Amino acid sequence: MTVIQVLPPAPPRRGVSFDRWQFAGRTARASSARSGISHADFASMHVHRHSAGAPHRNDYSWAHNDATVREVLAAMLSKSLYVRIQPTLEDIRFADKLFETKGQRLFERFHKYWLRHRVVPSWYGVESMRPYDQAKLAGGLSKFFLGILYRTTRLKLESVTVAEAMQCTPQVVRRVLDKMHHVAKDLAAGTCRFPKRTVADETAKQEHLAKYLPKPPKKPMKQPVFVPNPTGLCMCNCGQMTERIKQNEKWKGRIKGEFSMFCPGHVSRVKKPTGRPKKAAVAA
Repeated sequence: MTVIQVLPPAPPRRGVSFDRWQFAGRTARASSARSGISHADFASMHVHRHSAGAPHRNDYSWAHNDATVREVLAAMLSKSLYVRIQPTLEDIRFADKLFETKGQRLFERFHKYWLRHRVVPSWYGVESMRPYDQAKLAGGLSKFFLGILYRTTRLKLESVTVAEAMQCTPQVVRRVLDKMHHVAKDLAAGTCRFPKRTVADETAKQEHLAKYLPKPPKKPMKQPVFVPNPTGLCMCNCGQMTERIKQNEKWKGRIKGEFSMFCPGHVSRVKKPTGRPKKAAVAA
């Protein structure tokens, strides 16, 4: 005979208890009530807590001293032009003239490239020309630097407002201001480096400026002239018909829709050889 013993239900627990063997497995881990991350994960984590402090801002007190601003401006011009510029009015005017001359030389190079290849310069060439355009709109490189510094430090304007006034981008305003601040710190610490090239007198300035002045062309450029070919016959007297020009090429003297002067490869039959003349055979 089987005896079945019926036990009464267990009394309810008053509080929440923790069983140390409940989380013995690897899949179940105890978690923190504050963060919700398991204690085992906290052991392999890098936790760094810091209190919220005041935002870091640069001290532009040097910008309210005219003598310091003049020295910083001369250092910025020296680094931009790769020549030592003294903090005097004559040298600053010379720096503006030198910067403008370099911009004109670079523009002429791009213009010649356009006339030769009829292709816009690369992205690097366009970006290298942009500082010259911005300084030209401001009236010079020194006025461009001083305009940004004066509006941001003394008038307390934002970079967007300054960029609209200087006709540039807010990124350029912040970059120029940061460079000037670092130059001021280096000048105060005595660690600012200057270019070795110097221009002491007026003669040296004019000689250095003449290196970047545009030089006159050695030979005048020949302007291509369109030669009409109404019959459409090749001008090498081969009797073949030429093709019509499909695209305007004025720098070659070709007009769209007109007959070409020669068939492909027949121009060499008319042009004179440009190589070195052959030696005449010596009779034995």
